[in-house]
Amino acid sequence: MRVLALGDVAQRETYFPNGVEYVNESPYEVALLASTLQLLPRTQVLVALKTLYDDLPDGGRIIVTVPSLEWACRDIVTKDEISLSAYISIYGVEGEPHLSGFTLLWLRRCLEETGFIVVEARSMDFKMKFKLGAISTLEDATQHIVIGVKRQIDAEAQVDWMG
Repeated sequence: MRVLALGDVAQRETYFPNGVEYVNESPYEVALLASTLQLLPRTQVLVALKTLYDDLPDGGRIIVTVPSLEWACRDIVTKDEISLSAYISIYGVEGEPHLSGFTLLWLRRCLEETGFIVVEARSMDFKMKFKLGAISTLEDATQHIVIGVKRQIDAEAQVDWMG
């Protein structure tokens, strides 16, 4: 299987433990956007997803992970101090600011508007790792995961069922 994997390298192992070929150009059967879509301006999200949709073969998959905007906002309003993981989930880090934020519903809608059939949409808790100088720490965070499949609709077959 040929996989276009963009973003967080650590997430590759979660979805593809072994036996895949990572590529930087088409053709590929799967596109993994691991914590990357939030780096795009909101006006470019659908453009990027459409490009990937067009490059995938019929039956190809896309896996998208992004920080959970709902979780980060809830974390901020329910705690006395803002956690570093919530702050980074909303704003990003120096050199990689987040230009888009995603609720699970909006992320799912983006894939559907592009033409993908969403086969899975969920949120998952994980540990966000930080290294600040000599200090290394883990904090709780939540991300959204949406998996879509490209299915070309055969217009002729759509009409035939009526015949």
